[in-house]
Amino acid sequence: MANALSHQIVLVLWGTFLALMVYRCSRTFPAWTLLVTALLAVLLRILGFFLYEIEMKAGEIGLVELLANAVFVSVQLLFMNDGPSPDDNILIQMSRLSALATVFMLAYEAIRRLFADSIQRVMLQLNRQHVVICGLGQIGYHLVRDLRAATEESGKKRPGLPKVVVVEPDRENHYLDAARQLGATVVHGDAIDIQTLKGINAHKARDVFFLTGKDEANIEGACKLDDLIAERLLPANHIAPNLYVHLRHADLESVIENRRSLATTSGRSRINAFNVIDRSVRDVVGNLILPWRPRTTSQVAHFVIVGFGEVGQRLALRLAELAHFENYKRSRMTIVHEASEHDSVRRFQQTYPRMMPPEALADAWMPDAAKDDWSFGVSFADHESPQPSDRGVPFVVNGGWTELDAAPESDEFVGRIVELAGSPGLRPFVFICRESDELNCSLTQKLRTELDQRLKVSSEEDGTLLKYRDGLMPVAIFSYVPQRPILTRLVESPDLFSFGASDVVCTYKELTRDLQQPLAEALAADFHRHYEKKRAVAAGETLRDIKAPAFSTLTAWERQSNLSAAAHLNTKLAALDLKLVYRDDTSMPVDTVEITPDQREHVARMEHNRWLAERLLNGWTFGERDNARKRRLSIVDWDTLKGDELAKDRDQIDRLIDFCSKHPAIALTRADSGPV
Repeated sequence: MANALSHQIVLVLWGTFLALMVYRCSRTFPAWTLLVTALLAVLLRILGFFLYEIEMKAGEIGLVELLANAVFVSVQLLFMNDGPSPDDNILIQMSRLSALATVFMLAYEAIRRLFADSIQRVMLQLNRQHVVICGLGQIGYHLVRDLRAATEESGKKRPGLPKVVVVEPDRENHYLDAARQLGATVVHGDAIDIQTLKGINAHKARDVFFLTGKDEANIEGACKLDDLIAERLLPANHIAPNLYVHLRHADLESVIENRRSLATTSGRSRINAFNVIDRSVRDVVGNLILPWRPRTTSQVAHFVIVGFGEVGQRLALRLAELAHFENYKRSRMTIVHEASEHDSVRRFQQTYPRMMPPEALADAWMPDAAKDDWSFGVSFADHESPQPSDRGVPFVVNGGWTELDAAPESDEFVGRIVELAGSPGLRPFVFICRESDELNCSLTQKLRTELDQRLKVSSEEDGTLLKYRDGLMPVAIFSYVPQRPILTRLVESPDLFSFGASDVVCTYKELTRDLQQPLAEALAADFHRHYEKKRAVAAGETLRDIKAPAFSTLTAWERQSNLSAAAHLNTKLAALDLKLVYRDDTSMPVDTVEITPDQREHVARMEHNRWLAERLLNGWTFGERDNARKRRLSIVDWDTLKGDELAKDRDQIDRLIDFCSKHPAIALTRADSGPV
């Protein structure tokens, strides 16, 4: 009895092992799985029959003859006429299970290959709340990998994570095999074909990403899917998917802006456009430079940008618009360009005439320190009676342009950076934005090595560079490396950083949890309600529920102003010694954050400086309020500002904290200490 029970236990365990093998085969069909089960079936049968023959015919025939009989009879019975027998030992029974698993896998794979398209079509129609990725380029593959990594987090599948469906027309795409191995379902088709979108149930997905590499195809596909969602009679509780459109040309976002106004219509989707360069630059300004920022009124940030192509220009604009810290000063900026970039510089200066001081500087590296103050050039004595001679803030950053073809390798360039590091109160930042990853990494590493030799002291024990010499400020260097992740890892060091990689700024969480748009919409709605309440009180009207207009229906400058304020969130929080964290467990309790009146005043002043920069860069000037002519009397420094304009900036800080405190997916926590 005990022997029979042990045999049954062994058979159950063996069957479980084979079931796992079959499951593995059904997912990816590795050839070794089928081969192993087939060999097990044959070897176990041979061994079982060999033992049976020894037991039944001991001494009658030799071992060689026994082995030959075992092999021949085993193969014959196993694959031709294998009937059960009460005398079969456990190895023969295990062999039968292995043979059954082998036959099942062969049959499954044959059926799957013969009817693959039909099976896939049926399975795709069953998908709900899945993620659709149209276009399997670098960004699309990173999204597939992100979702797979989230699935395997902590060694187990997390509930609620979606299936992934990839639409890719190119059957030779080198990411296809990797995507399949990560568990994605691949459909060969055109992302702008409405039948393809219907076939994968895209209108019932959670998120749909259009990443074909062509802006017009991405926009067309998103609009067609949006129309399909609006036409379908979906259940009342159905949530329309979020649509994400990658645009190589960021200016095309305005083309789909009018679609966003339809998102409030029942069943419509929300279309979100993004650009990798813009997101990379936002990451630099809103995250990477914050630990190195100036924090006292005696310090000033000095940004040096090498290379003035597309990346250099966008970086200069974002730094001018958003790099406003608790030092209350303008930032300084030196743009180092080559002779071949003269046309780019000229067009940029014509487009943004108020970014730099209007007069040419004698030395773009060492501008007049008096111009660091936002009050420089401001003359506005009587707010009640403005005069033609009054003047507001005239420019955004204190700096200029310089031509240097050999930068940053030349001795002249290195010497100027060393000079900046030795200037009291300056916090130098260097950005290398040349045309290729390899060149940027090479130039950055050479510059870092040269500056380390000139600025840092070595350890007497092992010669390792440890710290900056007394009296010198740290020099943080940032290299634009968008395409080569391995190079990114090679250049990283405590004061050398890379930026631009899509697998950092375009992850699934980064794209789907981006707070800029929802925060901008909340700020705009709150401001509208506050304005309408104030107007009603002044007019003696009865207060009523005020419905804010859709964000997409606001004027372009109103949308831009609120988006800019939202993009400055991390900088404001850093000034309050706070940071945002995402909560995967939304039931987790969070602490209530309150700020003091002094802190509110502190950050409100930063907000006003940001607002000044944003308005000046977008063509606004000082003058009597006139939206059509882009004029405001509030384009003055904080100390000159009066009345309601001061209250407006203070109120916005309260709205920011309120938004973060009430958002279900985020929480505020104390920031980590960083470089000083």
